[in-house]
Amino acid sequence: MINKKLTAVCLCLVSLGLAACDETGSSSTNTGPEFTQKTSSLDNEHNWQLVGSLTNPCEGYDKATMDWKPSAANPLHFVKMEGEARLTYILADVHLEVGDEFKFAINDDWGGDIPYSGLDSKSSAYDSFEAANASDPEADHGSANIKCKEAGDYNFYYRYWYAMEGETYSAAFQVEKVTE
Repeated sequence: MINKKLTAVCLCLVSLGLAACDETGSSSTNTGPEFTQKTSSLDNEHNWQLVGSLTNPCEGYDKATMDWKPSAANPLHFVKMEGEARLTYILADVHLEVGDEFKFAINDDWGGDIPYSGLDSKSSAYDSFEAANASDPEADHGSANIKCKEAGDYNFYYRYWYAMEGETYSAAFQVEKVTE
């Protein structure tokens, strides 16, 4: 009986070790409580940007031509942070006013855009935002636009994380408030 239990425990430990490796045999590392990321460097497969109905988010933003229009001309693109242990992209010093609404768009076009559910609830400034349809108790808040509740300058961070049960990469957007 003890041998059966010991064998079961050993098999569980071996299977956990195998689950931590991908098909190439490289292991993944837990780089913090909120992200698991492959140890090998990944190229940015996506070109993320912030789009929406924004009052005056940064220098070079033209509301008349950029309002809800993803494009290469939009100055609100994420850029890679050099020297980071994790593959991290930042959109720094975005000024938002109360009521500004936005989403994250990909590859200078719509499709695969990330709504309110894409904000990491563990972010330090998560409570500065809400779903644009938050006042409707029957609405799907996760798929709504992101609405700013507190004016200020914000930094947005994008990090890949690796889903162990699938062969896909995904994104999480963290946000911090820089100034009032």
